[in-house]
Amino acid sequence: GVLEWAGRAVRRGLGRRRPDEGDPPPLEGRALLPGETLLYPGRWQILCELCPAGTEIQTSFNTFCFSYANICGKLTVASRAAGDTIVLRRRGGTRSVSKLLGEAGIPVSQRAAVPVLRDGAGVLAVYGVGQSERAFPAPQEEFCKVTILPISEEERE
Repeated sequence: GVLEWAGRAVRRGLGRRRPDEGDPPPLEGRALLPGETLLYPGRWQILCELCPAGTEIQTSFNTFCFSYANICGKLTVASRAAGDTIVLRRRGGTRSVSKLLGEAGIPVSQRAAVPVLRDGAGVLAVYGVGQSERAFPAPQEEFCKVTILPISEEERE
């Protein structure tokens, strides 16, 4: 399959990159606050909004919802860190973030550019992979919704 990846299509599978494409630098760690939009120029737009109790909970590979009451400390975004693990919602079992990125077909050289959401207790979600069972909101509670959008080539200009 083909995955939209930071404004360009990337085929699943470990293919060769063109020599003029340098490895992307790691994402600088930043705190996410409801109502804010973070920009990693040329790569990602990250929207964070607080949703009132009763709002429909919608998740995908780029949209994640977390119980506001169950976020431990600050909600942050950064590159993966050595030893990061996650218990994916509805899939059970602790998994290595690095292995999950490999299974998603993201080349090792590109993995530092993948946004990882975490709080003080660990990884909450990985762009393109999914989110943790921990901090998933109950139907009638307030939650924080984070949407990660790649910035296309045209928008980079």
